[in-house]
Amino acid sequence: RLCRAVTRPATSCTTRARASRLRDSGDKLTHGQQGEVVGPATGEYQGNGLQMRFPGNKGWVNCKLASLSHELSLPGGFRVGEELYFIGGGFVDEQGDKAVFGCRGSVTGPARNGDADAVSMSFSGNRGDIHCRAEELSREPAPSLPGGFILGEHLYFTGEDQIVGRGILVRGSRGEVVGLGLEPDSLAMRFSNKALLSGNQPVNIASLSRDDPCAVSSVPENVLRARRALAARREEQERAAAAAASQTAED
Repeated sequence: RLCRAVTRPATSCTTRARASRLRDSGDKLTHGQQGEVVGPATGEYQGNGLQMRFPGNKGWVNCKLASLSHELSLPGGFRVGEELYFIGGGFVDEQGDKAVFGCRGSVTGPARNGDADAVSMSFSGNRGDIHCRAEELSREPAPSLPGGFILGEHLYFTGEDQIVGRGILVRGSRGEVVGLGLEPDSLAMRFSNKALLSGNQPVNIASLSRDDPCAVSSVPENVLRARRALAARREEQERAAAAAASQTAED
C-alpha cells in the first residue's frame, strides 16, 4: 500500500529526539512525500503506527498513523501537478528564484517552510520550487490590474505618511508595480524608500499616481495666476446667472 506522510514540524521532545536520529542516519521525513508500507511500527509507535519506506532513505521509518494519509490535502483545494497562475505581488526568494504576476506554474506539493496556507510551485526559469500562499494562486489567468496601471510601471505614493510594519511610507515615495494587492482596489508595490523595510506593500490605487506629488510645478506663476483669476471670474458669472434665473422665476 502507498501512503503519504502528513507529518507537521515536530514539537514534542520524543519526536525531536526521533528527528535527530533520522538526521544521524541520513533518512528524512518530508510532508506530502509518498511512501510504501513495510509493516507495523515498532518501538514508540508500536500498535499505533506503520513502518514506511520513502524514496531516498536508506531504510524504513516508524510513522504514527495520524501522520499518514492515502490522500494529500493541499491549501486551496489544489492538487499536485495542477497548473496555476500566480496573481500575488511578485517576489524573489533567497535562492534567486522568483514568482512574477501572471506567470503560470505547476503545484509540486505542500510548502516545505511549514506554512500551512502555502504550496510549493515550480515556475519556468527557476532552479527550484518556490513557496506561494493559496490566496496568491488562481486556476484562471491573472486579471487586469485596477486603475489602468501595468506591471513594472513606476508610480508615486500620494497619500499621507504612514507607518508600514517597522518602516514609514512617505508621501512622494516611488515604487514599482509588482502585482495585484490582496486588499480591494489595491496594487502590490515595491518601494525604493530606504526608510521602508523590504517587501511588497498593498496600496490603494487612489493613493497612487504617475506624477510626483512633491515635484515643483513647471507652469510659470503668472500663468497660474491668470488661470485662477479666470476660474474665479467664471464662478462669479455662474452665481450671477443662477441668481438672475431665480429672480425671474419668482416674478
